[in-house]
Amino acid sequence: MFDIKVDLRDRDVVFDPSIKSNNKKTGIRDLVQGIMDDFISIAIQINRLDSAAGNIAGDFLVEIKD
Repeated sequence: MFDIKVDLRDRDVVFDPSIKSNNKKTGIRDLVQGIMDDFISIAIQINRLDSAAGNIAGDFLVEIKD
C-alpha cells in the first residue's frame, strides 16, 4: 500500500512523497521501479518448469535481462 499526501500550495498541487523520480531515490516512481527490478531479478534465477531438464534456452530470458 502506498500513502501519498496531496497538498494545495498557492496554485500548485504538491505530492509528498514526490511522484516523480528524484536524486535521493525516494519518489514513488523510484519505489515502484525498485520493486519491479527486485521481482525481475528473482524471476531470472528461477528455472522454468516447462523447459527440457530445467535448461533455460528460451528467448524469454534474453528479453527479461534487457
